[in-house]
Amino acid sequence: MKGLLLLSHGSLAKGLYETTTWFFGDNIEQCDYLTLMADDSVDDFTNKIVEKVKQLDSGEGVVIMCDLFGGSPFKCALASVLTNENIKLVTGMNLPMVMEFLGKRLCGEYDFEGLVNSAREGIIDFLANDNDCQDDE
Repeated sequence: MKGLLLLSHGSLAKGLYETTTWFFGDNIEQCDYLTLMADDSVDDFTNKIVEKVKQLDSGEGVVIMCDLFGGSPFKCALASVLTNENIKLVTGMNLPMVMEFLGKRLCGEYDFEGLVNSAREGIIDFLANDNDCQDDE
């Protein structure tokens, strides 16, 4: 099973993880988060990522989801996984993306490109699409 590591500035990753427990239970296997706070050392954070990836990887690799492209959590993850082809790194982390990964993982499915495409397609300007919330009666 692929592991999942959520990374963010501040407590976003923790909040996403805690929200997913509403749907997947309190102890989600091979899933965890790390948060980079303002007074944290990026070197220490990079070391924590390396250790956490080792803990989450059962041999099938780990998907790392970061909040922001180019931010410190992303750069720390990039520095720690450059040499490991079983590690995937994606930014723009959001709740639907995390939920889809965990849901498909339960079914034994893994499609990284599909996950990225689904995350892109999941952004909907509801009012601009002239969607109707009423039943079709």
